[in-house]
Amino acid sequence: RRKPVAAEPARYAAASRPRRRKGRLVPLLLALFALALVIVAVVLITAPSPTRVVLRNVVYNDVQQASSALKSLVSENTK
Repeated sequence: RRKPVAAEPARYAAASRPRRRKGRLVPLLLALFALALVIVAVVLITAPSPTRVVLRNVVYNDVQQASSALKSLVSENTK
């Protein structure tokens, strides 16, 4: 006797399902990788530039001279 014809397509359909998942997984992983690269690029581009702090010795015997040196120091470091 021959097997029923309806059983064969079901067997082929079950065998082809994992291939479809693998076929969908690769583009999904590539899309996620591309998205991660875009996020990293945006973070690096929009990151503020490193700040540079200028330190100077502002110890003077004259109060006016020390005051002007401190004002100059603060204005240079807050630009």
